[in-house]
Amino acid sequence: MDNINAVVRAGMPCSVACESIPPPQTFKRRYGHSHWVPESARLRVVEETRSERYEADWTEAMALVAAPLRPALLPLAKDGLPPPEVGFELQGADGEVVAEAELAWEAQQVAVLRGGAEAGPFVEAGWHVFDFKEARLEAQLRTVLNAEESS
Repeated sequence: MDNINAVVRAGMPCSVACESIPPPQTFKRRYGHSHWVPESARLRVVEETRSERYEADWTEAMALVAAPLRPALLPLAKDGLPPPEVGFELQGADGEVVAEAELAWEAQQVAVLRGGAEAGPFVEAGWHVFDFKEARLEAQLRTVLNAEESS
């Protein structure tokens, strides 16, 4: 167990280009790793990767979303919240589409509907539903998404 703890304290094997420390020579020969990353650096790399992924997904979402929704979404993107799926289709138990949302955060069960869209199926499935014309849409989405992220 002491050997395992020593490896964990020294760093974890890494397969990406990043700041690193050289591994012990025996470890390098046995496992073929060219470098290690201290635990704190590994976590930083993971966080940067998540941020880069969100940025690309937000860019795609902003290109697809209706122009009136962009002002409410831009602050959410800047805060690093997950991007929505544009043109989401809620499926019933048999796989057929039962409702559609302009935007959806499926993991957090949050939907933004265009005026006149049927909210019933989303509400019945336990989703938070917002109309895209709501005056405080950004604040409401931020509150719900932050609450869901932290739970």
